[in-house]
Amino acid sequence: MAGFSIRTNLSADTALTTVRRIARDLGFNVRIISDRELSVRKGNLLASIGLGGAFIAYCNFRLFIEPNAESSVEISVEKNSPWWTGTTGVSRVHKQAEALADAIEKAIVVDGGKVLNRGTF
Repeated sequence: MAGFSIRTNLSADTALTTVRRIARDLGFNVRIISDRELSVRKGNLLASIGLGGAFIAYCNFRLFIEPNAESSVEISVEKNSPWWTGTTGVSRVHKQAEALADAIEKAIVVDGGKVLNRGTF
């Protein structure tokens, strides 16, 4: 799946706490999958199918916190692609994922860390 990656100098535990807090602040329902993986959701799947994704964005993202050998942490925001919603719905989901990545970047700096790199995949 496509998404965004953010490399930071925060510890993995701090990064996980930051990511979880920001996702909740943005209205996502957060579920812990493992000590380095979260599932974050917003919207309603059935409503996005029934009413059309042009009106309802169904976001179902996976967030991964991966420590690297060079004392950095990679935060990955893997977004869903609700094809049934058409290009408008997919665009809305992409914008939500981008807003989440932007908010995580800002929070890293507020929490005393640095954003070392940001990319897409």
